Amino acid sequence: MVAGDAHRVWFPEMVEHLRLRWRDDQFMEALLELRDELDDMLGRIRLTRHISNPVFKCPACGHIGRGADPHVSVRATILALARFRVAAKEPTRALEKAWSAYRKTFERTNWSVLRDQLQQLASVDAELGAGTRFGQKYVVRGTIHGPMAAAAIVTVWIVLHGEDFPRFVTAYPGTR
Repeated sequence: MVAGDAHRVWFPEMVEHLRLRWRDDQFMEALLELRDELDDMLGRIRLTRHISNPVFKCPACGHIGRGADPHVSVRATILALARFRVAAKEPTRALEKAWSAYRKTFERTNWSVLRDQLQQLASVDAELGAGTRFGQKYVVRGTIHGPMAAAAIVTVWIVLHGEDFPRFVTAYPGTR
């Protein structure tokens, strides 16, 4: 493993894939699909090169352990367009604003729709996730439907020790 690879997210072959697949006239669904491809690519690169996650020490309790798996976010994909000069800065800024507005369609006006869809996902068969000192985590993959499009989503839930119902932890777009 090359020094610094544990912290690296953008590998040269990912930048090349971004260059080959990017078109300025893409819709949000295509951007989400491209993000999924780049995220899958990052996972494959880290696996085949045996790149471990970096080790961190908790400043509060002193626990030392590996960090979480890195992922490529939609915003990171957008920022990479300008960073690696795949697209000009102005269209990239406009795309970032469009992504922000796209996300906010759930946050402001349709938050209850998102809540309901996430709760429906919680009733689907879940994959057993990591056990923690707080309880058992579960991963649920599914699709949510927004005002503009449907999107694949991964959600993480936890059943705390002494409880018999799941609590929502996080969600992110994609399939992994």
